[in-house]
Amino acid sequence: MLEERLGRLEQGARRSEESFQQLQGAFTILSQRLDTVQHTLGQVQGQVDELREIGRLVERLTQALAQQDERRLLLEARDALIYAQRRIDWANDPATALAVLGELDARLAKESRGLFLPLRQALARDLERLRAAPRVDLDGILARLDALESRLPQLTLAFAAPMPETSAVAAPRLAAEAAPQDASAPAESPWYRRAWQALLRGTDEVLASAAGLVRLERLDAVAPELLSPQQRLVLEENLRLWLASARLAAQGGDEARYCAALGKVRETLVRFYVSDDPAVASTLAALDELAAQPLAAHRVALTDSFAALAQIEARLQAEAAAASAP
Repeated sequence: MLEERLGRLEQGARRSEESFQQLQGAFTILSQRLDTVQHTLGQVQGQVDELREIGRLVERLTQALAQQDERRLLLEARDALIYAQRRIDWANDPATALAVLGELDARLAKESRGLFLPLRQALARDLERLRAAPRVDLDGILARLDALESRLPQLTLAFAAPMPETSAVAAPRLAAEAAPQDASAPAESPWYRRAWQALLRGTDEVLASAAGLVRLERLDAVAPELLSPQQRLVLEENLRLWLASARLAAQGGDEARYCAALGKVRETLVRFYVSDDPAVASTLAALDELAAQPLAAHRVALTDSFAALAQIEARLQAEAAAASAP
């Protein structure tokens, strides 16, 4: 009996040892698998960390791109405002300034961010003031100056005008004056009366012939200046240059230089051309009308827009400084 029990115990011990060896093998396999899983988890964790770093990098790049877009739009707005203000101040051209500011407003309207909202509000105020400002009819002035320039070859120079008839010495019409007195005389007059009338007629003919050789002219009158064809061309070119100077002054809003150029043109026309000629007279009248038109229109300053732009720039600089701070 004891031997049987010992045999069973030995068999149980062998089975237990086999089971233990199996468990130990399974534990080894599990340990290996656990190591594999841990290694895989380490790799996954590394990838997760890389993904997180990539996400943060993408976020920073997105913010940088957004800031670049804002700065680019800010630079575009500044350039547009500076160009519009120069067109107003330097070229007296509010129409171009209105077109540029209108395009800028349309560009800002496409932005959904509220950063540029103060700039749009300020731009709307400046646009309203610019539209309400009185304007100079610059196109009309330039058109009239061009018309005057095209009329120059048709004007009559003073020396080329027909000379007025000069006054001749009036011959005493002695015979004609004596005729009425003798109208009632009979046909048969005495010889001495016929001789007297013949003497008067002869004297009248002599004086009439002498009167044709004498002309009376005013010594205090200014004679027209003689000009050669080359000098006439130079004169017309000078007039064109003065009209061109008036045109440039009108475009720049320089009223003093504009009036001075028109004054030079008028002075030359009065000096060298026939003032009584209808074409010259109408040209002088047109010059007077052009000189009377004001050029110094009210020039609008885009102060509100520039102030709003400066505030946006200061805000972006503060945000950039805060982002770069540790």
